[in-house]
Amino acid sequence: MSLVFRATTPCDEKEHDENFPETMSIRETKVAGKVLITTLLSSGDTPKSELSNLDKLRWHVKLDLRNIKTTLGMEALRCMTPQMNEKDMRVYFLGYSLIRLLMCEAALQAEILPRQISFKHTLQVWIAWSRYLWEAVGGEQTALLLVLIAEQHVGNRSGRIEPRAVKKRPKPYPRLMNPRAKHAKKSLRMATLRSLSKCHSTISVFIIFIRVICGPLHLMAEQFL
Repeated sequence: MSLVFRATTPCDEKEHDENFPETMSIRETKVAGKVLITTLLSSGDTPKSELSNLDKLRWHVKLDLRNIKTTLGMEALRCMTPQMNEKDMRVYFLGYSLIRLLMCEAALQAEILPRQISFKHTLQVWIAWSRYLWEAVGGEQTALLLVLIAEQHVGNRSGRIEPRAVKKRPKPYPRLMNPRAKHAKKSLRMATLRSLSKCHSTISVFIIFIRVICGPLHLMAEQFL
């Protein structure tokens, strides 16, 4: 059974886009034990089986985002200005598109689907090939590169469901909120202060020890004299 609702757009979305509608009609339906919400309202034009297939394709979107952020290393942008961060992201997108182009060429030569080829394997093969065979660029070498890329296939994991949880444990260290050089100077100053404090404590203990030992000796010397 499918239900159609009219949902009110949040205020923060309307502030970002003036053309965003005030209300939106959505369709809620239950498919294969999951509740799907879509803007495809007609159950005749888009039956549940087609919605289920579209939902399975979302897994490829998650994999593509993971490849851009984790495999290529775009999880953290390190530039100091928004303009440079935008250029940095464009470079990552360009590299991602070039790797996908190699995957398509390899899939066409091997007569398989591009989704059957591993993105990470393609990246690793390309890095190794560009380091050692960049002088011998030719048709035979390019064909060999495409063969190596198409060797590694990914498994058919349709209907896969993974928890939204992180397995890697964070390290018990505070975050570095200042430039590394400034933080190093502060750490050196604090270490020097701790060393001086420790030295002062040692000297104070030594002075007390001298007073305790030398006091009775001084009294004994006065008695003999």
